[in-house]
Amino acid sequence: MRIFTDIKIRNGPDANGLYTIQPVPILYGDPSIMVSQLIQGASQNTLLPNPLMSAYIYEIKQSPDRRQAPQYVGKASAIEREFNTQTQTYGNGPGVRQDVERYMPVPYDFTFKLDVWTSNTTTKLQILEQIQMIFNPSLQLQQNSNVMDWTSIFEVWLEDIMWTNRQVGSLQTGDADIRDVMTLKFKIQAWINPPAKLKRSGLVTEIVTRVFDSITDVGNLEAQLSGNYDPFSCVTNPSLQIVTTDGNYKISVAKNPNAAGDIITLLNDNGMVDPTLNWQDLIQLYGQISPGITHIVLKLDPDLDVDTSDILGTIIQDPAHTNILFYTPDIDTLPANTIMPIQSIIDPMEVFPGRGLPVAAVGQRYLLTSPDNDTDEPVIIPGLSTSPWGSALVAYSNDIIEYNGVAWVVIFDAKNSAGKNYVVNNENSSQYVYDSSSGDWTYTYYGTYAPGYWRIGNILQSPCGTTINNFE
Repeated sequence: MRIFTDIKIRNGPDANGLYTIQPVPILYGDPSIMVSQLIQGASQNTLLPNPLMSAYIYEIKQSPDRRQAPQYVGKASAIEREFNTQTQTYGNGPGVRQDVERYMPVPYDFTFKLDVWTSNTTTKLQILEQIQMIFNPSLQLQQNSNVMDWTSIFEVWLEDIMWTNRQVGSLQTGDADIRDVMTLKFKIQAWINPPAKLKRSGLVTEIVTRVFDSITDVGNLEAQLSGNYDPFSCVTNPSLQIVTTDGNYKISVAKNPNAAGDIITLLNDNGMVDPTLNWQDLIQLYGQISPGITHIVLKLDPDLDVDTSDILGTIIQDPAHTNILFYTPDIDTLPANTIMPIQSIIDPMEVFPGRGLPVAAVGQRYLLTSPDNDTDEPVIIPGLSTSPWGSALVAYSNDIIEYNGVAWVVIFDAKNSAGKNYVVNNENSSQYVYDSSSGDWTYTYYGTYAPGYWRIGNILQSPCGTTINNFE
């Protein structure tokens, strides 16, 4: 119908010798009886517009002559230009890479008719002349600008013209309002496309090589692989996992010193901070950061195949630093706390209730530490009657103590604990983990992560606005 929206007729001259240009409207010409009655104002005395064109589908059928290999799948790839979401400009480097799998379309021949309603021959000839000039004998159109659509070009053919239907005129019906109808018949050779698969190109982003080794000296093995996996120690009798990623970048996860939340800093392959590194340059190899949706997964288990301890959090680009992301962990993916929250981490020989700490109250809990971190000696001198912690308390470094309303007692005995225990420090809202195998409290997920132990997911938005499948 849009083919015929610019057709006009000239009326005149009037009493002043002036001509007027009038556009000819076009409607879809297959209304129901009720709609027709509404258009006419529920009255047979209502005059319809004149001149007027109406188009409607007359026939649809498959075209066996144009059918080709119904099971064929055509594959195509495209690389977009890099797009900077901060400046909303395109760069000169490569951007999003996409693969498209296109299934063979089904060929159809569509026939539609165009009725031209006029009240005189002059108007009819003006409209017909404009249409006939376009079709010689066909009009080629492009329905979209998608370079991946192999059916975007189609043709409209003018097949037949019925000059008039005047044989149903006033001599037979007695209708004083005679309007002539000229009918033009058109055919379109078109296709119905099945949905295409749009996905990220097969770009290798990470290779994990598993090498089963008979090495039993875990200490030497850890020394050899110290650059591969920074925050965690190797397990007994490990299988080697050699990780190769694009750029071999490491990351550092830490608390944001300027605001609430965490930050992730992109590090070079040596684990050093480089202010010239750019998260956008790395992520644009695969897509774009979608704030609050794109996330980073931190793998806490040394075995890459284990995902039960993964920490997931959404990311947002730091507008002031290209190598830093703001990170908001999903609390549902954090390990469950095994100990009630503590007020803070203290050296009990330096601070105590009434000196640096509030007066003792029921439910107060503190994690104990000491400068030398000697777990063989109590950090609070036992049996001292003047001790602000009470003479009966025997506690060591890494223990957690609680005031029960009568006395301070140990509620977490680090030396006799097993496995991993988790607690939140209310002073900085950070979670800590105590691993009995290492004998130390550490942040649950703060630290440096080597390639393979951090992964980006849900890169949803490409520069052109096309939704991309999840990627990890």
